[in-house]
Amino acid sequence: MLGFNFSKYDPSQNAKTKFEQLLDLFLQILTHTSGDFNEAMQWMNELDKQYNLTEDAYGMGDFLEDLKTKGYIDEDAQNGSIKISPKTEQGIRKKSLENLKKRNKEITKRLSPVAATRLTRKQDLSSLVIRWSR
Repeated sequence: MLGFNFSKYDPSQNAKTKFEQLLDLFLQILTHTSGDFNEAMQWMNELDKQYNLTEDAYGMGDFLEDLKTKGYIDEDAQNGSIKISPKTEQGIRKKSLENLKKRNKEITKRLSPVAATRLTRKQDLSSLVIRWSR
């Protein structure tokens, strides 16, 4: 039997941890700063001041420590500089690919059924070419 099952919405079921929320923002900012860690952290600190992203229990220092322990950044022992790790670069690429997939779905929804069918037949996003005509 088909039907609907209604339940009360519980935001904690799909909630991300504070680290995951900040990591998503950090990866987006790294994309805009061309991978410059110091500039990205300056942006994060400014956004934290303006929008109160962190709390007393979990601050930017805790986020920085979590980035180190989870392998997202590497610290050079000789001069103390911090760089993003290959794991972070992979995370940026993964987010970009997810965004491409979302955009592809949005585009196919807006197109005519015939054009959408043609686009969805191709699974490889790298071969997706959209031609605009006037």
